[in-house]
Amino acid sequence: MHSQSMLIRSRLGYTFLVVILLGCGAAASPRSTTSSSSVSASSDLPARLVVSVVLDQLGSWALDRYLPFLDEDGAIRTTVARGRYIKRGEIQYAATLTSPGHAAIYTGAPPSKTGVFANKRWNYERGKLEYLAAQGGHAILGASSRSISPDVLRLETVGDALHEARGRDAQVVSLSIKGYAAALSGGRTADLVLWYQYGLDDGGAGMTTSRYYREQLPPWLQAWNKAHPVRARMDVWTPQDPTAHAAVTAPPDTPGRWNWQGFGSSFPHDPKKAEVPEEVFSATPASSEYLLDAAWECVQQRRLGQDDIPDLLAISISGTDYVGHVFGVESLEYLDNLIRVDRALGAFLRQLEQTTSIAVLMTSDHGSIPFPELREKGTPGGRLARRDLVDHLDKVVDKALNAGDWFVAYEPPLLYLGPDALAGPEARVKEIALEELQRHPAVEAAFDVATQAKLEASQNELERLAGKSFPPDVSGAIFVVPANGYIHRHDPGTTHGTPWDYDRYVPILYRGPGITPSVHERPVGRARVAATLSAMLSIRNPAGTTEAPLPGVVSSAQDRRVAASR
Repeated sequence: MHSQSMLIRSRLGYTFLVVILLGCGAAASPRSTTSSSSVSASSDLPARLVVSVVLDQLGSWALDRYLPFLDEDGAIRTTVARGRYIKRGEIQYAATLTSPGHAAIYTGAPPSKTGVFANKRWNYERGKLEYLAAQGGHAILGASSRSISPDVLRLETVGDALHEARGRDAQVVSLSIKGYAAALSGGRTADLVLWYQYGLDDGGAGMTTSRYYREQLPPWLQAWNKAHPVRARMDVWTPQDPTAHAAVTAPPDTPGRWNWQGFGSSFPHDPKKAEVPEEVFSATPASSEYLLDAAWECVQQRRLGQDDIPDLLAISISGTDYVGHVFGVESLEYLDNLIRVDRALGAFLRQLEQTTSIAVLMTSDHGSIPFPELREKGTPGGRLARRDLVDHLDKVVDKALNAGDWFVAYEPPLLYLGPDALAGPEARVKEIALEELQRHPAVEAAFDVATQAKLEASQNELERLAGKSFPPDVSGAIFVVPANGYIHRHDPGTTHGTPWDYDRYVPILYRGPGITPSVHERPVGRARVAATLSAMLSIRNPAGTTEAPLPGVVSSAQDRRVAASR
């Protein structure tokens, strides 16, 4: 076993930042009788629209590095100046992945309670990996062979609690480039959930939803898709200021960067030259600008924030994740993308502030692993292809028992046993594999999923974080914890999904009515985000959390005077 002391303070010394933004400004809802005249951003009116933003793959260490290079009027630095800034939002489970992260943010509960423990799991009946959010068979409109829904969620979200408290007069709208991020953010009762889908049945791409929510796209969205073709957004991507940022980014020839589908491993990047242009579009700044344009159309069409019953707008910005995976967070691509996304988000929030009173919350679902190629010599770290681990363990068990199909896949955080193991000596196969994994230099620890309850109740921090990462009814698998500094991934680029500081600490920023500016250095549990959103909406917490709201956020205009004095 490697030293577990690195769990809280890794040798890299990175600090993480959770960003929750609360600001003033929004638009109106279909049942509005309230005037939509301009509302000052400094108004002390209760928020009529709560805007929650998840910047996918933004760790505290990344924002610490890049904050000085962001625009002063961008969303992040505006919030630092006008609101609360929590530098280290602590994720309190080990499986720091996108689907678990979005479910946890909006329920206030860990994966052991939400049931969302990974992006994909092995489907033994079909013999392949499938997205957890694909279960339920709710076909995507325009892509009938695929499905998306929030069926996997075992707990209500903030949006569900809002509907329970306010009825359908309150609106919940969720958007993302990723379908599973949009669905898990919106919850089971969302009014409108939209995401970007390429490879549609007609060969095109655009914003869509699934039959879980509605049988056909609203006419206004069909018109919007037609008026905003994705191909028209595919300009050649070049950096805006390459020389000024060279000191804080890695060289373009750093090993480990990914030439994804011929998109290029260094600038310039032309999505139209890629194998699937509509897919690599997700890894460009234009995809986030496209998403925010779609969000603005939703605000106008749904008239969000235009009466006294507050609405919730959840936006998950996926472009930061795609760019991070392909080029690494230390890359000029990541910084250039972050600057542009933050600028576009700042402009979007200012648009909202012209129409209504808003509160804005920004955070991230997880951080990112720095490139091992950039670590100091002698510092542990490296890469492990997932298939290599499966093949290695198969050979180890073959030698101990006999030839067999012992493992079928390693899809973090779980290593899935094969049919020969499940039909026979499952306990012995697990025992052999666990012993071998404990010796592997790229593995910190491994646990039998059958011990989930024991792990979650453990006094050992690593065991407890692992136990909170999956529900007790998962079976036939081993939970794998990558060693500090190791990337477990088939492709080049980077990833996340570990309990180490670079993945588990994310920023939280928030601003809005009654919120006074301050900076918080001490770690704060990111589980408090759901309670904070609920307080902004003046409703009870989702049933899965008993957390208190973050500092300075209260649930009524009367109590804001108390918060302002803190």
